[in-house]
Amino acid sequence: MSGTHAPSLLLCWSVSAFFILLWWGIFLVMSYWLEIKVTRKILATYQISQENLKKSVFKSNLYSYTLLFTLHITCIFYFWIRFLK
Repeated sequence: MSGTHAPSLLLCWSVSAFFILLWWGIFLVMSYWLEIKVTRKILATYQISQENLKKSVFKSNLYSYTLLFTLHITCIFYFWIRFLK
């Protein structure tokens, strides 16, 4: 790595890390809040057992988080490569 790219690389990683942490924080808080709200509504409306509901919600959240994480990593590398060209 040449000396001219070091500041831009540091800046790129810092900005990327900031936005990823910010987005993940917002996403996790909102998903937790929504999960609590939806879970209470479903339990009250359909009288489903709480254990079965937790299992299905966990599976759907795991898929969502995995997809979102993969998308973030892909975007980081795409912009990182474009930025350093």
